[in-house]
Amino acid sequence: MADGQDVTVVYASILDAQGRVVPTASNLVSFAAQGAGYVVGTGNGDATCHQSDHSAQRYAFNGWCLALTGVTNYSGALSVTATSPGLTSATLHLLALSTNAAPRRTRQPLRPGNQRSGSVDLADLF
Repeated sequence: MADGQDVTVVYASILDAQGRVVPTASNLVSFAAQGAGYVVGTGNGDATCHQSDHSAQRYAFNGWCLALTGVTNYSGALSVTATSPGLTSATLHLLALSTNAAPRRTRQPLRPGNQRSGSVDLADLF
């Protein structure tokens, strides 16, 4: 949601030629966001890592790292690109939606007395 508060986790993995995660990879990965968002910080799951969490780059740990991307108050396209020297870069394209849109449907909590039976329409869940 383009509300200036939502954050999305974007994962990056170091892959071999067969598309498998390299569990010993510790490559430095840089993240960049363009459009309706920005890189809030990064992580890798390594409790002994002393890199700043508020950086746009992170060394992979066991072949993985991640970026937290925030959104602005404006709806629109958001692209997050992960790059690492010597590796093929990857870009994820997201869309930040306006928060002024009316909810599509009100969700009813399940309580004793209004339990549903049979099949559930996925639209009831959102």
